[in-house]
Amino acid sequence: ATTFLRGDNAWAAPSGGKVLQVVTATYSTETVMSSTSFATSGLSCSITPAATANKILILYSGMCRAFDSGSSSGRWYEMRIYRVTDTTELSVQSTSQVDVSSGSSQGYAWTQGFTTLDSPSTTSSVEYRIDGRVLISAYRLAMNNQASDSTLTLLEIEG
Repeated sequence: ATTFLRGDNAWAAPSGGKVLQVVTATYSTETVMSSTSFATSGLSCSITPAATANKILILYSGMCRAFDSGSSSGRWYEMRIYRVTDTTELSVQSTSQVDVSSGSSQGYAWTQGFTTLDSPSTTSSVEYRIDGRVLISAYRLAMNNQASDSTLTLLEIEG
């Protein structure tokens, strides 16, 4: 439903909510992670908001592959959206248990995607990146995998 504001004998739609700009980055180089600390997947994108009140809608979609060098059967991995400009972790997503055969070098591939809304409160350039990590060091997470590019799209939304 649309809300209208009344003023001076005229009806007007409220301001805000318009998409002002869209920036997209793609990345296709496979990045294998084996650390329990977050590491960059190589995918990043920057945007410069027009006003401090504007929001940034962040959309990520990428191919991932799980495999291990250990002997356990359940794997969990985490990915996050990270605001590089001021070192702020915005959103962390844990995968459901990914079942991979013990010692498998082929692994299991899936598409990971998530979205978050950020309020950077600046008119300076803001850089976002996608990071990943394994939860047990015997596991491996390959991001930007297979025949499909990973994408990071930033939409500036009028505040």
